[in-house]
Amino acid sequence: MAQEQSMRDLEQGDYTLPDTGRPVVRSTKGVISSGHYLTSMAGMRMLLNGGNAFDAIAAAGYDGCSLASNHALDSGRSSVDATLHHLRRVGLPTAGMADSADAAGPAWYEPGGIRVAHLSYTDLMNGRDLPTDPPWLVGHLDPAGVEADVAAAVADGAEFVVVSLHWGEEYRVQPTDRQAMLVDRLLAMPDLDLVLGHHAHVVQPVVRRDGKAAVIGLGNFLTNQPGDEENPCSACPPSTQDGFIAWFAVADGADGPRVVDAGYVPTWVDREHAFEIVPIGIGDPGQVDPAVLAESAARTAAVVEPGLRRLEFTAG
Repeated sequence: MAQEQSMRDLEQGDYTLPDTGRPVVRSTKGVISSGHYLTSMAGMRMLLNGGNAFDAIAAAGYDGCSLASNHALDSGRSSVDATLHHLRRVGLPTAGMADSADAAGPAWYEPGGIRVAHLSYTDLMNGRDLPTDPPWLVGHLDPAGVEADVAAAVADGAEFVVVSLHWGEEYRVQPTDRQAMLVDRLLAMPDLDLVLGHHAHVVQPVVRRDGKAAVIGLGNFLTNQPGDEENPCSACPPSTQDGFIAWFAVADGADGPRVVDAGYVPTWVDREHAFEIVPIGIGDPGQVDPAVLAESAARTAAVVEPGLRRLEFTAG
């Protein structure tokens, strides 16, 4: 199945991260809910997960989670508490949310013997101001603060620093002026190595510079966009079913570990048959029109190449 192939693709990496744009919500009875909910807060759509979503993330082979997003506080402080509860339950490190000052800061990993720090921030928050109160509750994208956090991570032994960012404008492929400014500033930081962006729900460009990389937007991996009769999204273009798995090879250099190669596998969400993630070109499912997959892959290639090269794997 396409979903199983996606899991095998993820497992080929030494260190694999998702962005979880939806927090968990507790039901009115005080128990963790098992579904996702759509409601409204100050005119904003709220997106909420059930705790079982994180069991699936762990089973898929991910090593940790980025949590800072515009939806992080959709159900208030309980969103943070419930989300962290479930991710701790399944044993996944997190960045971007904290339930105490001591819990704030990077998540730590050591793939291939390289000590990696992962930080997560959002430039957006639905119906609330940033920074949050208290400020450690959800990571806030303030360039000076990011630089200080990166420096602190290096002082604590980080050899390679990854920053996940929730930013930009929904359904816009080209970066906003603020994103372009932030990419330049972030990649100029001496100790920040890789930026992974999300929020636009469409694939956005990739910038490579001096052994560093910035993926401005990964697109959608698993999604219900562009919606259906019960939950229409009139603003959601077909490209909201596009995404990609980004892959980076990191090796030691004169100045420490650096990105030495980068590639991608285009993906497309099959919403009609099974809500499956289809890694395009790797055992494509027979029930999906090949022309649809080809169009999706072409849309993604036009945006992310030549920053990334398309990877070729065999099915199975």
